Amino acid sequence: MKRLSILLICALGISNGFASAPVSTLSIPTTNNDAATADVHTINTTDASSHESAAVPQVVNSQAVLASLTPDERIARLENQVTYLNTYTTQVNSISTQMDMLRGQIEDLNHQVADLQKQVTTLTQAQAAAATQAQAAAADSKTASTAPAPSAAEQSAYQSAYNLMAKKSYAPAIKAFNNFLTKYPKSTLNPNVHYWLGDLYLTQGQPDLASKQYRSVINTQDATKRPDAMVKLGTILLAYGDNAHAKTLFQSVVKQYPGTPQATQAKGHLKDIQ
Repeated sequence: MKRLSILLICALGISNGFASAPVSTLSIPTTNNDAATADVHTINTTDASSHESAAVPQVVNSQAVLASLTPDERIARLENQVTYLNTYTTQVNSISTQMDMLRGQIEDLNHQVADLQKQVTTLTQAQAAAATQAQAAAADSKTASTAPAPSAAEQSAYQSAYNLMAKKSYAPAIKAFNNFLTKYPKSTLNPNVHYWLGDLYLTQGQPDLASKQYRSVINTQDATKRPDAMVKLGTILLAYGDNAHAKTLFQSVVKQYPGTPQATQAKGHLKDIQ
């Protein structure tokens, strides 16, 4: 029976902790079997109660735990916390640097997109201008191909009248140009002939006849002397006090022939009218 008591004491020490078991509970009588059975039952009841207490969760008091540490353990714990904070700060700084780099890349991309948009706009405008010029050149080529070139006789008659004008033989030049119009009514040189006749009539003090000649030039849209005739007719109208029609002519020159010397002259006359 003494051996049985030792075994029971060891079992209780393993399951509930040797120090927590009551001394009176661990004593086992050796007189009879019934008493031994009763003591064993008491021991089992105490063991069950100890298990229920162990199942209740314990709340850890951090201050108590910290107070229970030695100075070296506290220092080690603080060093671990500092190491963790340094690592976390390094990671945050690295992420911040990466974000700054990404922002810079986005700004560079935005600038590149803006530059590309400007280049596309410029290219589109250039293509549109080239297409317009190509259409104008095609139209001019079509007109030139349909209009017959002046014959050698036409060129000779025109040059003779022009030479008389250059020598200031105004009356003979007027006669020679009028003869040209009569002899070659469909010549491609006729717009120039009308223009020179207008200048000759102005020289002779005949603005009405000059106006008629200039109007003939203006009615020919592709005439090279058309803007000059518009400016000169406008000055004649100004002299007659017809500012409204003169202004219309000058504005047309500025709009239809921008950047030309005739447009500059027209702008000067418009300033005088205003």
